[in-house]
Amino acid sequence: MSGDISSRLDALLAERDAERQKYSSRVEENIRKANAAEKRFLELRDDVVRPAMEEVGRWLVGKNIQFEIDCSNYVLFNSSYPAIEFEMVLDERGRGYSNPFYRVVWNHDKVELTKNVRIYGGGTQASKAGDITLEELTKEKVQDDLLDVIKTAI
Repeated sequence: MSGDISSRLDALLAERDAERQKYSSRVEENIRKANAAEKRFLELRDDVVRPAMEEVGRWLVGKNIQFEIDCSNYVLFNSSYPAIEFEMVLDERGRGYSNPFYRVVWNHDKVELTKNVRIYGGGTQASKAGDITLEELTKEKVQDDLLDVIKTAI
């Protein structure tokens, strides 16, 4: 093989290796950012969201209305997402029987909110209440959304 072809092939392989290295670095950085964001969500869930829910729940208990808070992961289509759910237990059969709830889920790069509210004629209807950033996930936001759910139930 001539020196010209050999050096062009070497340059081609060096370029490919450099592109692979840049790609690997981007992937590692994206994973690091995603892990840090999920960790921040878990901190907010435990330090902000849960206490906000518990405060509203204590008020409900004082009015003889039961509630439950569940920090299990939310599973959707074989994927599992960190979450927290506040459920008013109004049905004597317990959790999950047309009870109003409010769910906060971390989904990769955003916080997804879901409300399950009582509807006219009985039953409940779940609907997406929006997507917010981690910075928007505050005690006030959680309690305002809970108030919307509670309004339909009492």
